[in-house]
Amino acid sequence: MTNNNFNPKIKDCCFEDSTIKLDEMKKILADIMPVEGYVDSEIFEEDGAMNFVLKDYYNEDKRDVADFLCQLTINSEGIIQVVKHDIPQFINYKNQKIMLFFSSLVGKKLNYKVKDDDIIDPRW
Repeated sequence: MTNNNFNPKIKDCCFEDSTIKLDEMKKILADIMPVEGYVDSEIFEEDGAMNFVLKDYYNEDKRDVADFLCQLTINSEGIIQVVKHDIPQFINYKNQKIMLFFSSLVGKKLNYKVKDDDIIDPRW
């Protein structure tokens, strides 16, 4: 019999909190996805919405190859509207956890702050 209990941190984030901090989301992604390096984000604006692209970077200078993890589209109130990913639709336990986490993000407020020089400050 397999153990289908979710990590308590993921459970709280998915089902109980209505906001999520950017750095907390990065840690959860690193826990549930096959990350080789470290998770970091890029931000850009498109059609009046902020977009965060989270990637798995292999080294700190970001000049090497990075793997796409997901893209979040945030409205003007800071609410996550869309989560794009390329997880295969093959349902197994690991993919199920990842998809559950991604679907739980829609409707949550993402806590982040953009500094004057367009650097994201996740501590806000």
